[in-house]
Amino acid sequence: MLKTEISKSSAQQRKGRAGREGPGTCYRLYPEASYGSFLQATEPEILHCDIASAILILKARDVDNIFQFPLLDRPQRVSFERGLVTLHSLGALNDMGKITPLGRRMAEFPLSPVQSKILIEAAEPANDVLLEVIDILACISSEQIFLTPRDKPADTSNTSSDKPKKSKKKKQSSKTQEPNGSQDYEDNDDSDTTPYSKTMQLRKQISHPSGDHLTLLTILRRFSSLPPSSRKPFCIARALSHTSLTRALDIRKQLRAYSRSNHLSLPPDSLLPYESDTTQINYPAITPEQAERVLGVFCRAMWMNTALKSQDGKYRTTIGGVEVAVHPGSVLHGVGGVEAVMYEEVVWTTRAYMRGCSGVRAEVVGECVRQ
Repeated sequence: MLKTEISKSSAQQRKGRAGREGPGTCYRLYPEASYGSFLQATEPEILHCDIASAILILKARDVDNIFQFPLLDRPQRVSFERGLVTLHSLGALNDMGKITPLGRRMAEFPLSPVQSKILIEAAEPANDVLLEVIDILACISSEQIFLTPRDKPADTSNTSSDKPKKSKKKKQSSKTQEPNGSQDYEDNDDSDTTPYSKTMQLRKQISHPSGDHLTLLTILRRFSSLPPSSRKPFCIARALSHTSLTRALDIRKQLRAYSRSNHLSLPPDSLLPYESDTTQINYPAITPEQAERVLGVFCRAMWMNTALKSQDGKYRTTIGGVEVAVHPGSVLHGVGGVEAVMYEEVVWTTRAYMRGCSGVRAEVVGECVRQ
């Protein structure tokens, strides 16, 4: 995380916590001279975030001149311009800045403009991947699904060279049969296999080679196909957040309801393929054709969040040419041969990392940029 200054009001609010239940002492981890340079109050979030969603809502309420709208805290003009460019590239605004019929449909969804465009385009007959896209968006809208395994090795250089002796008594092979018919990890007696490596092996079994988006789809469908009593052990074995996946299922229900209310082609849950209250949920594997359609729908809306691999082997963003790297928590981390990626966001730690990455063909990105 990048270091940033807090405001004086935030500093005073933190000091109040030291004496909540009795007299206390607050120790500042910065010199008093730094405190004097802090802002008096924290700046409103609207001055820092993307306001494309707010602009789309105003346009849908027939507010044409958004620059004159009496906002309590007015963002800079460049923020308005950036939001207008985003909406125009998504087809929500025409060349005159007027809202289009597509823009009015996008404003009906409780999602960002990019995600709304993805949802609407996924329902087109040529794509027909609405169910898959809803599942992916539900995972993205939830909290972080991947957790860091507790037994992840930090530094083994100082560990003892004495290896534990293998037990002569062989464990019985325990195979977990999941309701979707797939045989889970086989736990044989292998003292050289650490708990961390077992966790990563199980994660690899549910990872999709294209990247994080279809991996999230696979995880949510495996999770939902299990009986409630088996879902938490499934998450613990793979270091996944049971709470986040449960919330993703709730978000999926909401997105399906919004899709039906906005006349997207989606039948009732009882008539959906592979889902029923009386039958066992058994999702089939994603075919390469389905994967290409899903990633194409995302890429056409997220083309501004793409990066191409340059001749030196490093990724640079399509917009701005900023050098970025695949996040270590991504399925694509350390994978070669991916000429272009799309990503959900860029986070800054020791360098700029792309999170939520999936590989796409460079010609697809080029076509999206030209359009």
